[in-house]
Amino acid sequence: MLDYEIKPFFVTEPFKIDKLYTMFHRTHIPANKRYAGESHDFWECIYLKDGNVCNCVDGKVYNMEKGDLIFYKPLEFHHAVENDKKADLFYFTFSLENCPEDFASDTVYKLSSNQMKIMEKIIEN
Repeated sequence: MLDYEIKPFFVTEPFKIDKLYTMFHRTHIPANKRYAGESHDFWECIYLKDGNVCNCVDGKVYNMEKGDLIFYKPLEFHHAVENDKKADLFYFTFSLENCPEDFASDTVYKLSSNQMKIMEKIIEN
């Protein structure tokens, strides 16, 4: 049994991305690549374009598959281990205004096929 939610990505309360700090695409990360981890004072989002990834966020493990999205809150310690095959990830970091209190809490989001197409367009540009 999972101790986190897997749900479609829908925004129910308005929020504003105040600043976009980074946006980058990492392709073909080797299977089982381990990272020491990090935390920082801004938000981070990872979209899994392909592969399977196991993320650890403040000690809780999240399994992601192609088309999934996860957010790391400011000061949340996180690290990832890519599983099974080479992973293809898209990252962006940002600050938020008017962030809903429970936004991105203990959740892996499953993007719809339309949302995945939008992400592909962002990655291509």
